[in-house]
Amino acid sequence: MIVNFCTDQACAQTQSDENGIISFDGAEDNYHIQLLKAPEGYSFDPDFEFYTGKKYGQWRLLIRKDS
Repeated sequence: MIVNFCTDQACAQTQSDENGIISFDGAEDNYHIQLLKAPEGYSFDPDFEFYTGKKYGQWRLLIRKDS
């Protein structure tokens, strides 16, 4: 999966590992998460919007397996 972490100034693109885990260590800010690409055979809601808030944390971004 490929995800953008965006602030008002810039975006940082990250890719998940083989287990689907994405790590991001940018400065604390309220990031707008943008899902860009799901693995082959999976999809996601293109209207998905998520903001992290100003604190670090862990979040689950769910994608669905296509039938």
